[in-house]
Amino acid sequence: MERKIRRKNSYTTGEIARILGININTVIKWFDDEQLKGFRLPGSLERRVPYEALKDFMRSHNLPLELLPAPEESERGYRRAYPRKVVSLSAELAIKGSDEAVTVPVSVINLSKLGAKAEVEAGKELKIPAPPVEVSLKFAADPLDGLEVKSHLIHLNAAQKITMGLKFLEMSEEWEKKLESFLDSL
Repeated sequence: MERKIRRKNSYTTGEIARILGININTVIKWFDDEQLKGFRLPGSLERRVPYEALKDFMRSHNLPLELLPAPEESERGYRRAYPRKVVSLSAELAIKGSDEAVTVPVSVINLSKLGAKAEVEAGKELKIPAPPVEVSLKFAADPLDGLEVKSHLIHLNAAQKITMGLKFLEMSEEWEKKLESFLDSL
């Protein structure tokens, strides 16, 4: 019985091989030769290729896009409890590793009451320990200047820039109100 591959945000090299009907070693070679853009999971050697990168690769190599998995009906509009708002805020991200904490400047590109998406400046290298990873996000721009939030790193994408999805863990009631007020003003 053939395993059905469902549409998702990123694929393993094995899934791509099944989608395209080719040998996994071919996909690995494309990935290692940087023909197929993707990233490695933190703390492992596993490769992942974002859906859009796979689609771009298929277009540039004249492969039929019909091979890609179609969205399932159950995937109808996932709705967040709190909508994300597009922002551009400076912040620092402290990553707590097994040895020592590393602090890097980031740009927060979207924000909600429960989390944020942050980008690390292009060309930076980061060593991120194996999950679960606890980080601290400290805003350095008004109106949230001084807000520091403990967070879990829940998503990592290193296609062009290193982009991280963060889920807020702890925040004082005062800062929660300030954040809510800021989001309402957008």
